[in-house]
Amino acid sequence: MMTLCSMVEKHAVTGRTGDQSTMANPAPSRLPDSVSYARQASTMLERFRRKYGLKIHVSHIFHAEAMSCFILLPYLKPNLEPHFTDLEVELDIKSAFEESFRCLLGTGTQVMLGRGVARMVFQTSKKLGITLPTSVLKVLEVVAETAWRQVDILEIKSSYPNHALAGDGDASDSMRMEELLNLWEAAEL
Repeated sequence: MMTLCSMVEKHAVTGRTGDQSTMANPAPSRLPDSVSYARQASTMLERFRRKYGLKIHVSHIFHAEAMSCFILLPYLKPNLEPHFTDLEVELDIKSAFEESFRCLLGTGTQVMLGRGVARMVFQTSKKLGITLPTSVLKVLEVVAETAWRQVDILEIKSSYPNHALAGDGDASDSMRMEELLNLWEAAEL
């Protein structure tokens, strides 16, 4: 549902569907459905992490981890329009992103694709000018020292999409993950 709602909302905003629905101009007090589902996913991920820890990896939750991060990432930007004035909602979005990213990094310590997507989320935040929460940056440092190596880029062969940049004029929808990571790594972002 997160993926479906996210794609429908992006298409409605960019006008690709030709139907300018209420999703194109959401009310500032109402969260998009994709964000609501991403918050629910982060709650489920937290329950799984608390019960099984980060060392148990189940393949079907990887997509929930990644999509939740990609959907929530733009909402960490303070000047996002529409800006939600409810501080509680902003803090909830931040903690949902932190939990989803923590679980994604947990997957990344065991699965190469998880490492690549975590790195892609990190580099996308830089590209979009979004400052990640301090707790996420600290965990990233630890993972960078223990799990991410420069040669990992050579081992990633995936076309996993960057949903945070989908529909962005600067990003190619067809660019493969390893190509995107290679460009960012070469630029030392």
